[in-house]
Amino acid sequence: MKSTNKINQITHEDFGLFQTELLQIDFITFNLTKLSNLQISQLATYFQNLGFNCYLKKSETSQSRQEYSNKNHFQNQFELDIILKVPYQKEIIQIQFPGLSANQFYKLIKQKSIQWEKITKFDIVLSRFDLVYERSHKLTDKISTKEFLNYS
Repeated sequence: MKSTNKINQITHEDFGLFQTELLQIDFITFNLTKLSNLQISQLATYFQNLGFNCYLKKSETSQSRQEYSNKNHFQNQFELDIILKVPYQKEIIQIQFPGLSANQFYKLIKQKSIQWEKITKFDIVLSRFDLVYERSHKLTDKISTKEFLNYS
């Protein structure tokens, strides 16, 4: 019997395309080592130029946020939150792409429009990647929610 090292190795090919599986990216979070104000400014400027308005939040649980700078553009349709204080992580800040902004960021990745060297220099690590399955025809589906959950 031949042994392979492929056991427990999952790649993107195992999932197919998110769109064909009716999945959408709903939230993306990256952890970064604490940055200086200048580094945060560089990161914010890069994302603003990609179409993301940037906002600062003092903590992840904070409901209020403020515009990072006056460089946000009214025509930008997407947003990025920079979280300055992460619970139990004194040396970490986060950048979060919520909802449609996460989906847009993923599209830019797939289009190879992200200049990773501008981001990876900040010791960035993927922290959270949420998918959502939306049953767009749930009113006309012939399967009940219980059946759907049990048999899908």
